[in-house]
Amino acid sequence: MAEEKKTKSRSVRCRRKKSVSVCSCNEDSYRSFALLRNDGVLPLKTAKGVAIVECRKSKSIASSQVLYKSFLESNEQVAYVSHILGQKSPKQAIKVTVKKLKKNPIVILYIRNEAKSELAEIEQLASSIKKHSTLILCYHKTGSLLSSSLISCASAVFACFNKDKEDAKALYNLILGNASPYARVNIGLTAPFIYEYLSEGSMGYSAFMGYGLSYVNFSYTNVELSYYNAKVGEKIDVEAVITNTSDANACEFVQLYVSPVQNYSPMLIDCGKVYVSARESKIVSFEIDTSKLDYSSFEDNEAYEFYVCVGKSSIDVVRIPFRVIC
Repeated sequence: MAEEKKTKSRSVRCRRKKSVSVCSCNEDSYRSFALLRNDGVLPLKTAKGVAIVECRKSKSIASSQVLYKSFLESNEQVAYVSHILGQKSPKQAIKVTVKKLKKNPIVILYIRNEAKSELAEIEQLASSIKKHSTLILCYHKTGSLLSSSLISCASAVFACFNKDKEDAKALYNLILGNASPYARVNIGLTAPFIYEYLSEGSMGYSAFMGYGLSYVNFSYTNVELSYYNAKVGEKIDVEAVITNTSDANACEFVQLYVSPVQNYSPMLIDCGKVYVSARESKIVSFEIDTSKLDYSSFEDNEAYEFYVCVGKSSIDVVRIPFRVIC
């Protein structure tokens, strides 16, 4: 097998006329984000015509200002609008906000810590923005509410789990496709706002691991086993080559399943997250303990036939047959 390629530390550069500034982020910042929806709008091919709308009660959100400055470094035309929630005339406030955005084809709606009474106002604002712009929604899962109608207004939805300023730089890199490290994140969302929406997407999966960024793809090849005919109690080493076929550095949540050949029903045995640089490959390895496999679906036979399945989900795997001999 080919040797595992070494990965270098990443630094994302944001170019601007006559100067270059570095927008580098700690790897942990990317763990704070999950992409819940992408209707093909991401990654943005250019930062031109972007507007950031900060929904706030009183004080300005520092992280949204950092996001604005990150876009400003690469594009002087970016707009920033502060929409104050809970005013006496919310309809007029929405009208004024939307009027400022009409020249911007991409609008990022930045939300944090809004109350139930203000959720309806945000829904109306998002619906108005949707009529003339492509909406990207970013909300903080800690303390924020979200409704299915609000999700339906957006072409892309990010959930953020922290409030650090560095997370705003990470969001900037994710939106432009400069990075996508934690491509598949196991997300738990508060019912009842999103639970039904997400559960529909999990139908057919043996183990639901969440959604990943649609512009990052991985291929699985060269799946090999140490034994293709093993005795009960023996351990089988499984190796596979995973290749990042996209142009963004990313992490993939690799999953290992085992299923009987007859009555295919994959059972999750192991999983792990692996970082792979753009256009590079890595070898991942797992171990199967044959004494812990489920033999209940078999009749009394001298040999039990299984598939070992390696891939990004239980319905998108590479299957290799093997036998366990009594």
